Amino acid sequence: MMTTDEQLNFYRFRFGRTMTATDLAAFSRDLETCNLDVMSGALKQAEAAALAAKKPTRDARGAVMAQYERGVAQLAQLFPVFFVFESAWRTFAAATLRGIYQGDNWWHGVRDAVAQGAEVTGISHLGGRPAAGEMVRTIGHALKNVSSCSDLSTTYELVEICSLYHLSKLLEYHWAEFIQRLNAETALGAPTWGAFEGLFRRVRHARNNAYHHRVVSGRAEVVAAAEQLLDLLDVHLGGRQARITGQVLAPLQFTLPELVRHC
Repeated sequence: MMTTDEQLNFYRFRFGRTMTATDLAAFSRDLETCNLDVMSGALKQAEAAALAAKKPTRDARGAVMAQYERGVAQLAQLFPVFFVFESAWRTFAAATLRGIYQGDNWWHGVRDAVAQGAEVTGISHLGGRPAAGEMVRTIGHALKNVSSCSDLSTTYELVEICSLYHLSKLLEYHWAEFIQRLNAETALGAPTWGAFEGLFRRVRHARNNAYHHRVVSGRAEVVAAAEQLLDLLDVHLGGRQARITGQVLAPLQFTLPELVRHC
């Protein structure tokens, strides 16, 4: 990503004409309120369009902002993908873990230790089963990010507060049980943990970028990975996406008029 100064200089020199002080002031103000990661890509895309047209861009700011808003729309397009993916795997993980441990209280010892400010390193069993220290630490680390973890009681609540990284570790620790519940009659078959984790990591990183308003690269590969992993749960991503985006909703209401001063 280019810095603010680099983006301003890019705008100043890369569009085939001399920018006026008014042009620069307006774009400088844009850089105070726009997402710089998306803007960095928008500048390069607007320049590429100008080079392809083989003529200076008459309205450079308009061209850049059009690319910027397209970039925002591309991020927004991915949100249903990540929502379906994350919801399905969190809920499936919670149901599977609850089944493995025959209830919800298997992790409560870790919860109580964290709530009391105690170390979790002495916990060697969860729900009556031997537990690796790394697994206990993973749950403890997830719970430390919650201000009042003592209020949590269900496995779903635990999984809900986990990051996707924490979730992937819970899947890894119980992979032998999880693999038995996945549909092996898919393109992935019965994936190894390594194959599964590689696809899961790709979606996880893209989701984190999108949720932090950063450009997601390799969109097609990300969607394909999410689609394959959801297929293991008998969830069809394309169908879910179409039904979600096909909903007819009342437009959001905005009451302030758009004025010349608005960027």
